Amino acid sequence: MAHINRVGVDKDIVRYMADNVRECVRAEIESLGFDDPYEALLESCNRSAILEAAEHDGKVFALYGVSHGQEAGEGHPWLVFTEDIKGLGLSFARHSKQMIGMMQMYFPLLTGYVYTGHKDTIKWLKWLGFTLDDPVKLGVKGDLFHHFHRRDD
Repeated sequence: MAHINRVGVDKDIVRYMADNVRECVRAEIESLGFDDPYEALLESCNRSAILEAAEHDGKVFALYGVSHGQEAGEGHPWLVFTEDIKGLGLSFARHSKQMIGMMQMYFPLLTGYVYTGHKDTIKWLKWLGFTLDDPVKLGVKGDLFHHFHRRDD
């Protein structure tokens, strides 16, 4: 199994991720009204209470964080990844269970939206124990997104 390391985030990592995000991630970013993935990621990073990147063999392939919600104990997790995630599915799935556990130490309720075009991400969220609601139209293009949520009581 591949070893995945958690690494700190700087602007170089944000730039690398913005330049290399998967096409489905780029489409989601655009549907939410951002022209530049770097600006979208920088905003997400700046709003995050927890922020990390994941790397394998010295190459960053995922950037994730969680920002404060409107209510106490509510957090909004987010994740972007590059094509380098291929072949790391099981290893990243196990890594993400730890990541979600850490987030829920601070935010017992994790909630957000996922683009319906992210079929692999939807499967991953379900595997992690998130509930997904029926799709709703969001963003400047009115694309469909599932609201997802998971409470750790």
